[in-house]
Amino acid sequence: MRLELPPLRDRPEDLEQLTQHFLSTTALRREFKRLALAELAMKRLKNYTFPGNVRELQNTLERAAILSGGRTILPEHLVFSQKDEI
Repeated sequence: MRLELPPLRDRPEDLEQLTQHFLSTTALRREFKRLALAELAMKRLKNYTFPGNVRELQNTLERAAILSGGRTILPEHLVFSQKDEI
């Protein structure tokens, strides 16, 4: 049986739920009590195509969480592997 899952760029409706999941797991693992994502940061995530797919999203959010000091992730904390559209 072959299961095909479209890339993240083709299912933007999954981005917010995946983002919340990765933020929660990162906060638990790194013991961040107040990890949040600014609205403009979410907008920036939505405008990026994620050529690295879900794994790139996870890595981007973990890096941003560290850069934010475990507080609110701002757009400038998001570092993508390729040039983003914003």
